[in-house]
Amino acid sequence: MKACTMDEIRKEETMTCPKCGLKQQKSEECIRCGIIIKKFLDNAAKQKTEIGTQSEQPQQEAQVHRKTSSMTDSNIFRWAFNLFSKKGAMFHIGILIFSVGVIFMIHYGTVHIKMNSEMGFGAILIGALSLLGIGWFLIKYGRIYALILQGNAIALLFACLFAATERYGIFPPVVGFIAMLILCILSGLLAVLQNARIIAVIGIGGAFLAPLLCPAANAETLFLLGFYLVLTTGILWISWFRSWRELNILGFVFTVIVGYTWGRIEYSPEFFLYFEVFIIAFFLLYSGITVRYAFVHTRPADMLLILGVPLCFIFFQGAVGRHIPYMMAASCALLSVFYSVLTFLLNRRALPENRQMVLLYFALAMIFGNIALPLVFSPVLKSSENITDWFRKAFFSPEIHISATILLCSCEAFFLIFAGSRIRNSFLLGCGIAFHSISALLLARFSSFYQVDFLTGIAGFASFLSSALSSYLLKQNSEKRLVSAVLLLWSILVWLTTGYITMIMNLPVEFANTGVLLILAAAAWGMYALSHRLSWEMMGSMLNVLYGPALLIFALSGLIPDKYGSALPFAPSPFAWLVAVISWYHILYLREKHCASAVNPIVHRLALWIITFGLCLELHKIVKISAPAESVWAFSVVGACLGLICTLILFGGSKISWPFAAHPREYEENGIIPLLVCAWIWILSGCISDGNSHPVSYIPLINPLEISQFLCLIVIFRWKRRMMDVGKTFLPSYVIEKLPNALYGTALICITSVIARCVAGFVKIDFYNTRLFYSPVYQTILSVFMSFLSLIIMRWAVKNRNLLIWQKGSMLMFLVVIKLFLIDVFLSQEIGRAFAFMWVGILMIVSGSFMSEQSEHLQEKAV
Repeated sequence: MKACTMDEIRKEETMTCPKCGLKQQKSEECIRCGIIIKKFLDNAAKQKTEIGTQSEQPQQEAQVHRKTSSMTDSNIFRWAFNLFSKKGAMFHIGILIFSVGVIFMIHYGTVHIKMNSEMGFGAILIGALSLLGIGWFLIKYGRIYALILQGNAIALLFACLFAATERYGIFPPVVGFIAMLILCILSGLLAVLQNARIIAVIGIGGAFLAPLLCPAANAETLFLLGFYLVLTTGILWISWFRSWRELNILGFVFTVIVGYTWGRIEYSPEFFLYFEVFIIAFFLLYSGITVRYAFVHTRPADMLLILGVPLCFIFFQGAVGRHIPYMMAASCALLSVFYSVLTFLLNRRALPENRQMVLLYFALAMIFGNIALPLVFSPVLKSSENITDWFRKAFFSPEIHISATILLCSCEAFFLIFAGSRIRNSFLLGCGIAFHSISALLLARFSSFYQVDFLTGIAGFASFLSSALSSYLLKQNSEKRLVSAVLLLWSILVWLTTGYITMIMNLPVEFANTGVLLILAAAAWGMYALSHRLSWEMMGSMLNVLYGPALLIFALSGLIPDKYGSALPFAPSPFAWLVAVISWYHILYLREKHCASAVNPIVHRLALWIITFGLCLELHKIVKISAPAESVWAFSVVGACLGLICTLILFGGSKISWPFAAHPREYEENGIIPLLVCAWIWILSGCISDGNSHPVSYIPLINPLEISQFLCLIVIFRWKRRMMDVGKTFLPSYVIEKLPNALYGTALICITSVIARCVAGFVKIDFYNTRLFYSPVYQTILSVFMSFLSLIIMRWAVKNRNLLIWQKGSMLMFLVVIKLFLIDVFLSQEIGRAFAFMWVGILMIVSGSFMSEQSEHLQEKAV
């Protein structure tokens, strides 16, 4: 899109954003992408001059730039990156967090040190008003700094007024409510007059957080509902002049969360009228915000508000009106009428760009109308008659032996197919297939009762032999290849099933598993000999398809408790397992030697997966028997086994000529992926373990669980690095690009679990006790560590001009800020949360003071 100059934009009443192309009212920043237009145009002109002097750029740098641009434009990294890379943003967010910490410290002083509450709140009011005045006068010199100061001041004023009114009773409720109403109006006026969404977001956000930041357990329900209703009205008033999506979503999410939480705690039937008025007003106000888009703005309305508002309305109606008959039916009917009227009004008056919203309203009207009718008649609906038992009894009736019938049908089917293939008669072939079907149904039904005797064995063998020979006769008929494959598959299943039942019923229990595995190995060699001698390619394909799953099913049976007392799945039959696995690989080698295309590559992956699964299961049960039951040794050996096998494949696979070096794609690139996924899941599941390594004492970072976790993490990082260089894998490219984010998150979770184990041992709290999560020591240490780590990452990224690492650090800092306001704010010890807020705020202030220019340079690079 052609970039516009500032003079061309000012000539028109509306302007077009040079980055995203959105038509909007004249403003210094875009309401969609949030860029400063003048600054963006200057950067574009600067880049245009640099292109003439630097005609060639390294290809690697261009690829990194495209990857980072796509990341910042496609997910939450974009918002966090823009938030912390703006000039002075880190500094001012630190001021906000430090101010909240000061509030908690003052509250702690007023409660525990017996400080005069009026003096404390007076100091906060004077400081907040001073910040507001300074921000107003600095608007001409530094717009961003001034707006941040004003937003912080408004948030402090809201928190101070709410606490002084509801917690300490310094102001009467009416006076406090009027003061907060006036402050809400003033913050909206400041935001509209200065075209500063940051004041509106911080002011409204501070107003919504005020009841949460200050404990108000005795707050009246009517007061709180009225307070949030006034805030929602303010958001509607602001949206009438400025379409700020962040402000609308912030108000909607906060209203839903606080309304649900407060209603779940305080709601009772006598408050029905209050909550009902609040829910209806909430629905109408946010519906008005979405309808406003249809008449004024050319960009599409927010889907979150269009779909979220009616869903939340129905949810709240069902919660508060559960004691009222037909409440949900009436609500759905009214919603259907409401959206039908909106569809009629907006059909001709809405802008053409918002026709999709009209269609959505029409769809909502139809949906709620269809839901209303069943809800009205639901009390008189009766369950239909259950006829499943009738069909079961009709189909499964007791029978006597039918082995003779199976034997007769199998023989007749073979002779009919033999005659039909000789004279090429389709009718005879069809009759033979029909008799095979009857024989298969009878044998399947009969074998389910485990009535295995000599006559049944003969019938099963006849069915197997007849199906196999019929399949061989039909393999030359191209029109019957599917029938031939089905008959061959059935013959193999009959052979394996009959052999399995015979072994289980007739051999001693200690030899049953061995017999089954030897039958599988013998069947594999027989199928290979037939496919090689008779040039029967379909038999070889069946060998590839069935042998691996059969071994996998047999290995999975080791997870089922054994009634014979066998603790290990392979203990009764280690020799048989060795024979089965060696036979498998030897047959694969022979088939590849004679015909390289005869073996599907997936067979190598399946062999690797089955062997790894079997080793992990066997080692787990061996260690479980010898180690204490409460220790993590048995669990840790699974991760160690996965990590060592993956390490062998990655670092030693190229030195083994077959099968690793001969099939690098099936082992090092694609076959190892499920093992790495299992290792990743194992790492996450290990994070909820207490790390008890009894009889050895727990030592942080030097214990079996954490050593195995970090081994698996190193292997996953190594594989990711190789795949980024090679680029050959069945995973999509965007999955490879997103993989580092998941790995960094996993490493952070592991470090968090290590801190939790250390705190649990230091504070003497059970790791599995919920008290550990709410421990002020744990949450404070975690906040300090995460903030310190994020600042180290961001400092290193700024020093080395690495945009990707900067994104990771900014995202971690964003998580720290979210954690402070969602977890630390509810800590039982106020000195702990005050320390956490003040420490994180000081770190951000110190970091923002020397990283503002560098972070701005990184933002220009991203643009």
